[in-house]
Amino acid sequence: MKKCILIDVIPPQKSKDKAQKEIEELTRLVKTYGGISIAEIIQNRGRPSAKTYLGTGKAKEASDIAKKSKVDMVIVNDFLKPAQINNLSKL
Repeated sequence: MKKCILIDVIPPQKSKDKAQKEIEELTRLVKTYGGISIAEIIQNRGRPSAKTYLGTGKAKEASDIAKKSKVDMVIVNDFLKPAQINNLSKL
C-alpha cells in the first residue's frame, strides 16, 4: 500500500466546506489507487508561495513527515511550477 501526504493551500475566498470536499476527493482518489493518506497539510494563505508552494514552515513540516513516515508520494491539490518542485525536493 502506497503512503501519501495530501497538500493544499486555501485562499481566503475558498470556503472551508469546499476545501474539505476537495481534500476528501483526493483521499478517495488515493484509496482508489490503492494508497493511504497518512497526513493532510493544509495552509490558509492568500496565494501559494512562489518558492515552495507552502510557506517555509509548512513545507518543512511536510518534509519531516515524509521522511519520518517514509511516504511514497506527496500529492498537491494544484499545479506546481518546476522551481517549486525543485525547491521542495531539496527539503
